[in-house]
Amino acid sequence: MAKPGKLLKIPSPIRLIGMGIALGGVGFGLFGVAYHGENDDVVSAFYPNVVTESLSIALAVIVIDALYERQETRREKERLIREMGCSDNGIALRAVKDLRVEGWLTDGTLNGHSLSKAALQGADLRGACLHRVNLIGANLEGANLEGASLTGAVMYECNLQHVRLIRADLRGALLNKSRLNHAHLAEADLRGATLHGAELEGALISAATQLQQTDFEGVSFRGAKLNHTRMERAKLSWADFDGASLAGADLRGAVLHGTRLHKADLRGADLASADLDQARLQQAQMEGALLHGANLLGTRLQWADLTGADLRGAEMAGATLHQTLLLGVSLEGAMHLTDSQLCTPRAMRGAVLPDGSRYDGHYLLVGDIHEACQAGINLHNAQSMADFYGVLLKVYADGQMWMRAHLTLLRQTDLDPSC
Repeated sequence: MAKPGKLLKIPSPIRLIGMGIALGGVGFGLFGVAYHGENDDVVSAFYPNVVTESLSIALAVIVIDALYERQETRREKERLIREMGCSDNGIALRAVKDLRVEGWLTDGTLNGHSLSKAALQGADLRGACLHRVNLIGANLEGANLEGASLTGAVMYECNLQHVRLIRADLRGALLNKSRLNHAHLAEADLRGATLHGAELEGALISAATQLQQTDFEGVSFRGAKLNHTRMERAKLSWADFDGASLAGADLRGAVLHGTRLHKADLRGADLASADLDQARLQQAQMEGALLHGANLLGTRLQWADLTGADLRGAEMAGATLHQTLLLGVSLEGAMHLTDSQLCTPRAMRGAVLPDGSRYDGHYLLVGDIHEACQAGINLHNAQSMADFYGVLLKVYADGQMWMRAHLTLLRQTDLDPSC
């Protein structure tokens, strides 16, 4: 199907003249041969020469006209691209419309061009081909870039707020310090993109959005909805996810040095082998999270809920566990986790300790005691308490002996609690 603006294109007057010369020469030659016959040597040589010369002249005229038209087309493209990149929004939008009509918005014409500081707010750029385009400082607020190709585009400090980037291809794009607040990024492909210091507060990112190996260092994701997103091996150091929702997200092997995740929802998230060195996870919801092999060196987990989480083989040197819920967690093989740390959580009933044994209550954690009281269990009945912790009576008794010998050295506490 012909593109809009290309339908029934009328040949130029010069090209029509060339075509007329060709048709006239051929017609004259055929007429001459038919009228005079082929017996006269002079006649038989004259008419073919007329045809040949006519066709040569016609071809020259058509070629010259085609070259002229190509030059005019190039000039028109340059004019529209120049207008698209101007700081007047009205002129820029008109240029975008004309480029679409000519089919130049989607055919690669714009690839590699500079549209720095262009006023493209509200522009209809659906399906646009903008490979390696320079959009530094451009204003694209509210623009529609659905299905657009922006691979390798340079988009530093762009205003991309409320932009529709559904199914857009942003692989390898440079979006440092750009504002993507409330941008719609469902099914967008940002693999390998760099977004240092960018803002994505309130951005809509679906499970199908491709964020693997993307560099989000220092990015603000405050309150963003990132449930079930794929962010394997993403670089997220010093990013701000305070209050963000990352339930079920795939963050395997991600780098989260110093990342803020205060009150973030990480329920069921996969953080296996992730690097959470010095990350701030205070009051985070991490029920059922997978953290086996993760680096939690110096991680702050105060008041976080890690009920049922998998922390097997995790590095936990210096991790802060004050009032953390560790109900049913697996800490088997966790490294550098000390008694000083383990006597500070709120509750640990059902947890598996680093040596593979089941927690027997020897840290006398207030949350466990409160739960036992709520269940009507006699705290001074050793068998009842052993059953409460799910261990053998001897194991519970040995734990209590360890508690009386060591716990007061680790934490000021009443060794004879009551309900």
